[in-house]
Amino acid sequence: MPAGELIINPMGGLANRMRAIASGLSLARDVSKFLNDGNRDQLLPQFVWSKNRELNAAFTDIFKMPDILVDRLEYPSRFKYDLLYNVPRKKNLYVTALTCLRFGVTLYDLQESYRERFKNDDDGKELLSLIADNMSHGKSCLLRGCTVFYPFDEDFYRSLFQPTEEIASLVEERLNLLGKHSIGIHIRRSDNIESISNSPDEMFMAKIKEILSSEPNAMLYLATDCETVKTRFKKIFGDHIVTGLKKADRNSVDGIREAAIELFTLAGTDRIYGSYYSSFSEAAAIIGARPYQAITAER
Repeated sequence: MPAGELIINPMGGLANRMRAIASGLSLARDVSKFLNDGNRDQLLPQFVWSKNRELNAAFTDIFKMPDILVDRLEYPSRFKYDLLYNVPRKKNLYVTALTCLRFGVTLYDLQESYRERFKNDDDGKELLSLIADNMSHGKSCLLRGCTVFYPFDEDFYRSLFQPTEEIASLVEERLNLLGKHSIGIHIRRSDNIESISNSPDEMFMAKIKEILSSEPNAMLYLATDCETVKTRFKKIFGDHIVTGLKKADRNSVDGIREAAIELFTLAGTDRIYGSYYSSFSEAAAIIGARPYQAITAER
């Protein structure tokens, strides 16, 4: 019997989608091992990439296309996405409660039912078994993800996400402004209540003062989605702070490119201090293989 298809819908912002793609490809690789009868090619998932207010840009607006993703990315219209893939809700008349019946398994990694079911599945074996069993019986599976729902190798992650030539050039310009001794600071604001409450501005200011007292020649790259934070920190710390000139706006291609420049600039600093509950801070640390610390009250 032909195996079913594995469809991954990366959700959320830039860093969330990056880890969902890496998780999906790693899951597909291990499902292939379960299904392999000596004649099958390696299973590659299909990725449904919705351009929306969370990230209104295509993959190739940000990254070079890796070979493993060629012809594996679909950009559905908003109507098609709501009809076939989105979470059942009033906005789409709950129609996906019916259309998703075509899948043997439909999982959304932020739903409480998912978290409860896989709360002890740290190595992904339970999820792997579920997906492999359904696909071996010819059933397709849909995973909507924005977290690390399946473990992946960090070197593999880095190989997937290489910036476009334009973005890489702009990152290089910012790193040159920072000089040889640079430290990355990422302050997440916007709608991230967890980051705002657990990583307040005052804690970042205290950390920067601590850094400059022992490393007076250090330059700091401040990445943030809040223009007020940029202004406030530059006023206090002056020429020690370098920031981007554009606003990181999720709802425009230019804004997403700016976010990517911020991400890769952080990755090029010596070490990174980031916000609690921020996948962006963690993504930069993984990409750059840099020491990372979340600034929280627990520290």
